[in-house]
Amino acid sequence: AYGGPYGSPTYTLRSGICVVQGLIKSGSSGHLATLPAQCRPSKRLIFNLNNNDTTSRVDVETDGNITWVAGGKSYSWISLSGITISPGNQSTLSLASGWQAYGGPYGSPTYTLRSGICVVQGLIKSGSSGHLATLPAQCRPSKRLIFNLNNNDTTSRVDVE
Repeated sequence: AYGGPYGSPTYTLRSGICVVQGLIKSGSSGHLATLPAQCRPSKRLIFNLNNNDTTSRVDVETDGNITWVAGGKSYSWISLSGITISPGNQSTLSLASGWQAYGGPYGSPTYTLRSGICVVQGLIKSGSSGHLATLPAQCRPSKRLIFNLNNNDTTSRVDVE
């Protein structure tokens, strides 16, 4: 835990969505923390998290291990805020032409709609820039949204409309 005004890292499980928040410090790269059983994903997930002025790739594995993989680690802390998991029933996400599921431990891309919140999870490959996937009508936002997503040790802008 980072402590001070940042307190200790926490997780909240509400309406089938697990949200992790908080800072951790002074650990080595690699294993950072472990989620409880009720917050573990059904496939390996990748998150884009903050390390002060750099981006870090942090993966959450099916055993609940939260692991630093790539990107920023220059500071003695990392933010876990931004880890959001929907560990229950999921529906397959419709991918655009040329894109395909990464597969293996990353499984297929999915979405879950719970209490009006749409959670999209997964890793895709082999496509070109532009249209990646199509969300079902009930998951589409009322206005264009911009997300900062992980691309291994860098970030990619993804717009959802």
